[in-house]
Amino acid sequence: MFIIVTLCLSITLNVLLIWFVRKVQTEYILFIRDNLEGFVTLQNQFSEHLEQVSNMEMYFGDQTLVGLIEHVKFTKQQTDEFLLVLQGLDYEEDEEE
Repeated sequence: MFIIVTLCLSITLNVLLIWFVRKVQTEYILFIRDNLEGFVTLQNQFSEHLEQVSNMEMYFGDQTLVGLIEHVKFTKQQTDEFLLVLQGLDYEEDEEE
């Protein structure tokens, strides 16, 4: 009898623990995604500013600025891909509910 009660209690606690961990994990992912969206906006503004600098006659063709702009574009692309992954996780969570 004791084993059956212990088994039922263990199963119940495991189910509650799984539910709680999933809930906390989802909230954390949503928090990160929301903060990344603000970061992407800031990064877009920075990228536009660098494009303006690169189109100025005084700096046109400077290899240091060209390399910097290419690096910013690559970083922006990687950040956008990461944001899409997080949005995909949010979309999957909405489908489960």
